[in-house]
Order: sequence, then structure tokens, then C-alpha cells
Amino acid sequence: MKPICVALALLSVGAAHAQGKVVVPKEIKAIYDRQTLDLKKLDLKHFYSYYDPTFIALDPSSKKSDLVAFKKTINELMRGAVRCDMRVTYTGVTATPALVVVSYVALIDIIVPKGKGKSLHFREVGTDTWKKGPKGWKEILNVDKAFDPVKASR
Repeated sequence: MKPICVALALLSVGAAHAQGKVVVPKEIKAIYDRQTLDLKKLDLKHFYSYYDPTFIALDPSSKKSDLVAFKKTINELMRGAVRCDMRVTYTGVTATPALVVVSYVALIDIIVPKGKGKSLHFREVGTDTWKKGPKGWKEILNVDKAFDPVKASR
């Protein structure tokens, strides 16, 4: 009976990919939804609460940043913003009980009022790795394949 359940689970994942639908595990999807809301409200403190202290980010040129440097970059991008909108399309998921890897394309609009600076618009293609620990799911790795300026997405 157990091999049949595994086979059915694999078929359902394969069918979701064949239909173009990627199913992100419920707990991880809830974190992404909350982080999107945190950015919209500019609540960076809560946004950062989902990152593990050992977090590493790799930019498209493979430059490595630790959590401190990552926060500094995000804080600089958000300086002067009154809103940040992010829309994410999930393109792939690999999951085990303790580790989830999510691939995505995100459109990010950082809105700055006229006269206070320039609004920024990016397209990010990346992969996040999440690890389940004693404090719940935390992001441990972000690998960006692309992080490019684009025209406003809205």
C-alpha cells in the first residue's frame, strides 16, 4: 500500500508541473504571503524574522552576502519607499520534511514619492532554500539567477 501512495504523490506533483501549476508547501506559502505583506507595509523587522542567522545570498555574479550584508542591501533599496509591491510566480519546488527549495520569478516595485527619490522596479529570478528548525521554517539560502531593473510592472 505504501508504494502506491508514494507513486500517487509523485504523479500528482508531476501532473501539477505538467499543468504549469507549482504547489508550494502550505507553511512556506504562508511565509511568502506574510513577507509580501511585510514589504507592502514596509515592516522590514518582521520581514527579516524569517531568515536564519546563517543565511547566505548569492547574487547573479555569484557574489556571496551574509545576513548582515543582505539586510544592508535591502535597507538601501527601501530607503525613502512608501510602499513595496511584489508579485511572485512559483516555477518549481523540491521538498523533504526538513528542507524546501522554491524557484520563482518575482516582480518588485519599490515606490518612492516624486521629489523624494526614484521608484525602483526589478525582476528577480531566484531560488530560496528553507530549513525547518526549532523556531519553525527559516530561509538559509537565496540564489539569484537574475535581478534586473525593468519598467514598472503595474
